[in-house]
Amino acid sequence: MDKHIKKALKLIGLAIVLFIVFVILHNLVSALFNAEEPVFFILALITGLIGIPASIIYLVVAIVKNRSS
Repeated sequence: MDKHIKKALKLIGLAIVLFIVFVILHNLVSALFNAEEPVFFILALITGLIGIPASIIYLVVAIVKNRSS
């Protein structure tokens, strides 16, 4: 397996794990302090809406480059 494909798969895994962690932290902080906090929510949105699709696009590009060479 190409090193770029391995890197892309690690990035996808990291983005998914970070998304889950930030969602849990947001819910935990909100439940403990009875107040909405936007920091972990925004971080979850960034990793979910930007990190995961960007990692998937990187994976597709790495696979296409690997097949063409």
